[in-house]
This record gives sequence, C-alpha cells and structure tokens, in this order.
Amino acid sequence: MKKNITAFLFLLPLVMCFFTLNVRSESLDKSFEKAIEEANKGRFVKARKILEPIAKQGHAKAQAALGSLYVKGDGVSVDYHKAYKWFKLAADQNVALAQYSLGLMYNMGHGVAENQKTAVSWFRMAANQGYAVAQFNIGTSYLKGRGVDQDYSVAYNWYTKSAEQGFSRAQFNLGWMHYKGLGIPLDVNRAYMWWDISAQQGDLKAKENLTEITKNMSSDDLLIAKKLARECTEKKYISC
Repeated sequence: MKKNITAFLFLLPLVMCFFTLNVRSESLDKSFEKAIEEANKGRFVKARKILEPIAKQGHAKAQAALGSLYVKGDGVSVDYHKAYKWFKLAADQNVALAQYSLGLMYNMGHGVAENQKTAVSWFRMAANQGYAVAQFNIGTSYLKGRGVDQDYSVAYNWYTKSAEQGFSRAQFNLGWMHYKGLGIPLDVNRAYMWWDISAQQGDLKAKENLTEITKNMSSDDLLIAKKLARECTEKKYISC
C-alpha cells in the first residue's frame, strides 16, 4: 500500500504540471485568436501588442503572425531582420506559413542574401505539409530551374498538388504546360480545362487565354474541353 501511495505522490506533480501547461496553452491560444481578430479588422498595432508577449512565450503561430506583420509593415515599420527572427522560431516548430515565408525571403533577398537553393529547401518543408502556395513555388522553381535543375515533370507534379487544393495560379500554369507541351504531351483540351477552372476563380489572365484558345478550337474539341472542366470541378480538382 505504501508503495502505491509513493507512486501516486510521484505521479501527482507530473499530472499537475501537464494540467498547468494545458491551461497555459489554452490561454495563449485565446490571446492569439484575439490578435487575429484585431488584425482582420485592420487594427495591426493592437494585434502586435497582443502577439508579442505570447510569441516570446513560444507560441508558434503567434511567432509566424508577428513575422508577417514585420515583413509587410502592418502596424510596424518593415523590418526584415525581425521578420526573419520570428519566422525562424516558428519554422523550427514546423509552422508551414513560417517555412514558406522564409523561402520567400531567400527567394527575394529580403533581409538575407538571395539564395534560391535555400529558398527551395524552405518551400519544400512547407509544401510537404500540404501548403498550396509553397507547392506552387516549388513547381515554379523546377519549371524555371531556379535553385534546382530544370525539370518539367517535377514542376507538373508540384503544380498538380497545388491545383488540387484549388490554388488558381497552379491551375493556370498547368493549363500553360498542357498548351505548350512542357514535359507532357501537348493537349489543347486540357489547357482549356485548367484555364477555365482558373478563370472561374477570377484569374484574369486565364480568361484572356480562354478567349484566344477558343478561336482555334473546333466545336467538338470545345465541347470535350468544357466537359473536362465541368467534371474536374465536380471532382474538386482531384485526379483531373
């Protein structure tokens, strides 16, 4: 009996510690949600004041959000060095937004020396978590051979992952690859399909391309292409 009591007394501090950490985490999450509400209303200064203390306590999403404020100059002066600091802390906690943002900083040379290989490395971390914009950026890196060897097939695969999540720019680029036959057989019908899908989401360039491509399509091909677009939309862009 004494042994059981000793074991219980040993476990009790661990249980209490877990409970305390859980309550603290919930409190930080609520503060973060409040900060996002303020930011969405355009009250960036107030959002920053809420974010800073919880970011310093290690809240990963707050760190990423604070980095975004500094990189955009929302409620603060643009400061790429502070942005990098907060993005890196969040990225080390596996926040996809922060990993993607670091990729952009290296891609554009903001606050760091431009390094396309490092940019791709950060994009890849975010992309592997399913971050659609990062998947698009890796696709573009392979399409243009920036930071990696040019590879149209790999570009197409990354664009597809992004397009299947509804990212219109990836859908547009898939249309372009089909239209030009880049790494895949030239297919005007599928080019139309992806441009039509992208245009439905408001991509103006896709709308312009549809107008031009339609001029050289037969009525039969146009019917096929429209059917492909309709079926792909019904499947929510999966396996098109």
